[in-house]
Amino acid sequence: EADNNYTVIHKDYGEKVIASKTLKVIEELLNQDFCRVHRSFIVNLSKVKAIGKGRSGNVTLVDDTEVLLPRDKKDELMRRLEEA
Repeated sequence: EADNNYTVIHKDYGEKVIASKTLKVIEELLNQDFCRVHRSFIVNLSKVKAIGKGRSGNVTLVDDTEVLLPRDKKDELMRRLEEA
């Protein structure tokens, strides 16, 4: 999750780590198991539980966190999940 020039990394069991790097830098370090679903969020594809219906909506993760999913990112997320 982007937080200005920092990134908040949400780990399992509610633990959070703050990195002094932008989300863009973090995104470049991650492998194909992750997808940028919003300008402020990257998600682990293995943690996606549901995707809202319609052109845009929310992504629900296994811990019931909901992340806004703009319509321009939905197609990419669907494609990445099919590949995984």
